[in-house]
Amino acid sequence: MVPTSPSYHKKTPSTQTPTLQLNLHLITKNQNLFSNISPDRTTILIHACNTRGVWGAGVAKEMKRRFPEAYGAYRAFCLEAKEKRKGKVGDEDELVGQCMITLVPSPVASNPRPGTTTTTSKIIIANLFTRSTYGPLTPQDLDHLDSLSTTNTYTARVFNATRSSLSALLGGLVDLHTQGILNDQDIRSLELRMPKINSGRFMVDWDSTRACLEGVAVPKELGPGGWRGGVVVCCLDDEER
Repeated sequence: MVPTSPSYHKKTPSTQTPTLQLNLHLITKNQNLFSNISPDRTTILIHACNTRGVWGAGVAKEMKRRFPEAYGAYRAFCLEAKEKRKGKVGDEDELVGQCMITLVPSPVASNPRPGTTTTTSKIIIANLFTRSTYGPLTPQDLDHLDSLSTTNTYTARVFNATRSSLSALLGGLVDLHTQGILNDQDIRSLELRMPKINSGRFMVDWDSTRACLEGVAVPKELGPGGWRGGVVVCCLDDEER
């Protein structure tokens, strides 16, 4: 059984030029984010979240209900980061644009073939830190957030953070494979899922978010022999983002 364990990955410095061969592509499906998770593959549940340690609404609230250990790890990590920021000059939140990965124990695969080793399937929670605060935004809030930067609007900052944190997630999966936490079969069987991130309380247009995500490059280590960069966007009409 894979223990619940946070794994934190910083965004890739812009000076690096990774070797890449694929870009992400999004596949829209009318399904729930949590439905029909196969015990025989590695499922990555991706969501956008704040850096304050709060999963209080929408998909994040359901994540908290289903995976309380993952929420506990996320909250502890955010509070620890907040303590480290105390006394620093400025109010820059260094977590924005980064990703926290948590491995969650899941049921043993059913009916393993004779002569094979019985292993657990893996569910991974990917916390994309795309915004520092939480809660719904009003038009006045957006005006205020836009005024905080002379170079980037609030929406542009969320876009940048989303691309950066998703790139960090992909780099983190490569690291987990290198460390042996994910094996070759795990990589071949990857299924990445997300809701229409940022389009709920973060008030960012989904079509624009989709366009920026589909330009994210996939490390070559994840592509050969299996996963080809597809991400399932789960979009039931009654699902909050």
